[in-house]
Amino acid sequence: MHYLIIAVLAFALSVLGCEGKTGPAGPTGPSGAAGPAGPAGPQGSTGPAGPAGPQGPAGADGADGAPGPQGETGPAGPQGEKGEPGEDGAPGTGVDPGTVQGIVNEVVAGGILADVHHILLLKDGETDPEKGTVIPVAGEDEIQGVDVGLLAGSSTTFAAKVASVSKQPIPSTFTWSSDDETTASVDNGTITGNRKGEATVTMSVDGRGIEVAFNVTVHDVVKGIIASTGEDTRLAVGDEITVSAVAYDKAQDDMPGVDGVVVPDVTFTWMSSNVAVATVDEDGVVTGVGAGSAEITAHVGDVASNKIEVTVFSIQGIERRLIPTLPIAATYLAVDDSTAVDPTADPVVYQPVSAITMVPDSFIISVIIHEKNPDGDWVRYNGLTRLAGEATFTSLDPHVLAFVGGSFTTSSNNSGIGFSAVIGADPSVSSLHGVVVGRGTAIVEISYTHGPTIYIEVDITLPANSKAGS
Repeated sequence: MHYLIIAVLAFALSVLGCEGKTGPAGPTGPSGAAGPAGPAGPQGSTGPAGPAGPQGPAGADGADGAPGPQGETGPAGPQGEKGEPGEDGAPGTGVDPGTVQGIVNEVVAGGILADVHHILLLKDGETDPEKGTVIPVAGEDEIQGVDVGLLAGSSTTFAAKVASVSKQPIPSTFTWSSDDETTASVDNGTITGNRKGEATVTMSVDGRGIEVAFNVTVHDVVKGIIASTGEDTRLAVGDEITVSAVAYDKAQDDMPGVDGVVVPDVTFTWMSSNVAVATVDEDGVVTGVGAGSAEITAHVGDVASNKIEVTVFSIQGIERRLIPTLPIAATYLAVDDSTAVDPTADPVVYQPVSAITMVPDSFIISVIIHEKNPDGDWVRYNGLTRLAGEATFTSLDPHVLAFVGGSFTTSSNNSGIGFSAVIGADPSVSSLHGVVVGRGTAIVEISYTHGPTIYIEVDITLPANSKAGS
C-alpha cells in the first residue's frame, strides 16, 4: 500500500514541474573530434650554442705582402781559411788599364791597330775570297792600282776588307772620292761611268794612311759587235769550238774593215738559234748536240753580233743489236717439293724430293749479234772480224734466277758472233754463270757495248706430276 503512495507522489511532482535531484553521473562517452589549431605561440628564447664543428681544409695562399724595411747590417762573420794560390797571370805592361795608353794597348790587342798586310776587293756582290782581288800593303813602296772599265751609264760596286798577315779581318772604314765626278762618280764603293773619258777613284782606309787608286776608263755604249772563231765550224756531236767577240762604239756593216773604237771589258750574252743542234755557254764555248745547223751570236743589250753558223754532224757507224735465242725455260724442284710415285693411282701418292732437281740440269742464255747491211736490212754478223765489246747479264728477279756476283760480263763467245751465259741449279759447279733458286719468270737485262740494251724472259716452272711442298 505504501509503495503505491510513493508512486502517486512522484507522479504528482513531475506533473507539477518540481525539479528533482541530480542523479549520479553516467559513464564517460567517447572523445569528440579534434578542434581547429589555435594561433602560433610567441617564439621561444635562443638555446645555448652547440659544440664547434671539425676544422675545414686550408684556404689558398694569400698574395705576398709588401717587403718590410731592410734590417740593420749584422756583424761581420769570422774570416775564412786562406785559399790555394791561383795560377800566374800574364806579364803586365806596367800600364794602368784606366789610362790612355792602357786603352790603346787593349785596342791593339783586339786587332783594330794591327798591321795591315793586304786589302781584299770583292766585286759586284761576290762573296768568295778566292774570286776577289788581293792588294798587298805590307812592305810595298807603292800600292798597286786597280783598272776598271765601264760603259757610260753603267756601274760596278767594290767591297773592301782589310786583313792582317794571318788573314784575320781588321775593323776599318773607308772614304771614297773621284778626281773627276763628271767622268766617273763614286758612292760608298759603287763607281758609275758618266761620260767617255778617264778618272781616278781613290779609296782611303781611314786612320791608316793607306790609299788604293782605281783607274777608271769610261767608254761609249756598245753599238756594234763582231763575232769570230779560228776553228772549223763543222763539228761532230759532242765536240766543241770556241767563238769570241769584240765590242765597238760604232755599228758595224757588211763592208770590209772595222768601224769605231774597241770597247773593252764587255760581258757578252751568247745565244744559239737551235739548242737541239748546238749550245753555247757564257764563255762562247759551242757544243754539238745533234745533227743540223745553228747560228751563234753575241749580244750586249739590244746590240747583236754577226752570225756564226755551225754545222753539227753525227758520225755514221754500223748499227748492231742483240737477238736472243728463245724461248728459255726449265722446270725446278726444291728439296721441300714432292713428286708422284704413281700418277695414275687414286688417290695419287707423293714422295718428298731429296735433292734439288732441274730439267734440263743446265741451260744457256744465248744472244747473237746482228747488224744492218748497206741496204738497211738486219743480218747476222758474219764473225770474220772479232768485235771488241762486252755484254753484261743481270737478273731483275734474283729470287728466281741469280747471277754469280750479281751480274755476269763477258766478251764475245768463241765464234765471235754473240754472247752466252750458262745457268744451272747447283751453285757448287764453278762453270755456271747463274743459278736458279726458285720458280717464276725472271727478267734478264743484257747490255751491249755496240747496241741497245735488251730484256728477255726466263720461265722456271713446276714439272708435271709434282707439287710444291711435301
